[in-house]
Amino acid sequence: MTGAAIGTVLAVGGMYNLLIPFLVLLGTFIPPIARIMADFWLNHKGRYPALAEVRLPAFNGTGLAAYAIASAAAYFSPLLPPLVGVIVAARATPCC
Repeated sequence: MTGAAIGTVLAVGGMYNLLIPFLVLLGTFIPPIARIMADFWLNHKGRYPALAEVRLPAFNGTGLAAYAIASAAAYFSPLLPPLVGVIVAARATPCC
């Protein structure tokens, strides 16, 4: 009941005009998360090492930088931003 009331107030206030820009923004910033999949397939050949054998960093600055670069490339791309984000994220993944 409360959710319907909030939704009605937002719709009457014109929030529906922002739906398409919001979806475009999601399509720009979510696909670069594919960097995680690129790391799994390109750097680890589809198999992560056992956790007992690996020392994990407290903060992955390289991964965050790759996501930021891919998101920026997708945001400023005039053609297919989600695809650009995925490709740049995969290319920004450090080798080996």
